Amino acid sequence: MTGKKDSDRNVVERRDFVTRISCKDYHQPMIEKFGDKYLQYRKEWESSATGDYLPAFPLQIDFEIIDYCNLKCIMCPRSIDRGSGTKLPMADYKAVIDEGATRGLKAISFGYGDEPLLRSEVIEMIEYAGSKGVMDIRLSTNATLLNADLSKKLIKSGLTYITFSIDAVRPETYKKIRGGNLNKVENNIKGFLSILAKSGQVLPVTRTSIVVMPENKAELDGFINRWQPLVDFIDAQDYIKLEKPGADNINQALDGFSCYQPWQRLAITAQGDVTPCCTFQGRELKIGNIKNDTIFECWNSRKMKKLREQLSTRRPPPVCRSCYASTSKYN
Repeated sequence: MTGKKDSDRNVVERRDFVTRISCKDYHQPMIEKFGDKYLQYRKEWESSATGDYLPAFPLQIDFEIIDYCNLKCIMCPRSIDRGSGTKLPMADYKAVIDEGATRGLKAISFGYGDEPLLRSEVIEMIEYAGSKGVMDIRLSTNATLLNADLSKKLIKSGLTYITFSIDAVRPETYKKIRGGNLNKVENNIKGFLSILAKSGQVLPVTRTSIVVMPENKAELDGFINRWQPLVDFIDAQDYIKLEKPGADNINQALDGFSCYQPWQRLAITAQGDVTPCCTFQGRELKIGNIKNDTIFECWNSRKMKKLREQLSTRRPPPVCRSCYASTSKYN
């Protein structure tokens, strides 16, 4: 999947502070592998994304498998707090997957505020989820640790979707934003794509992303041109500067506010805390902990029901208001 075909397309769509450039029909490989099961999953995802449908169990669970990142990106809270290094115990991870297997869990994601390739067990975690019937298995990485051996293992593991977070075209811009070596990262990614092409597999789907901010805004066109021939799609994400929860009237409705993540997913930190969304702000809204609560209990808890009611009436709690303030103020 390193070259474009005649059937490839370039479709630009805008949703939730992200501009997506689809270079290929990235759903087709999943349809070919999973058929109607995948189509039904995406139908449920789209319905829950509007609050019109609440599945009996989260469609997706996002995992932070280690409380740490090896980069200090200027737009990320990890630039202030690198993390404790705490690892999500394998037994706890497997218990969540086992529960999901009995309740039809459709998707999982690695990279909830961490660099998942720091965990040597990440391949085992991917394979375990696949063996339990999880269909869509996603991973987001900065690619600094990627090498040929790890690339081969990831491709063979059953991973269905991989994101490479890059944010720059010029090495000096990358250094300023992420503090790393862009040439090395690009070579790592291109090595992965080459191995994938030679494997004959169409999965995992490949994505590159750029958070558009003052430091790299002038490089956006160059970023698209560089990666468009190589990956399945590109996401240009709006810059979001995290705000503290506001002191405004929490009973005041927010016109234009919309968030339906708690209808779709839950996230789990390395400490086992269950949160209602994949944002850093959401970590302040702890729904439970997997050492004491099942995912089903968290999903149907009073806290989640109250949060959904607050969001659906556009009277979100202060933490959600801070997320809304961040996205609306800086975009």
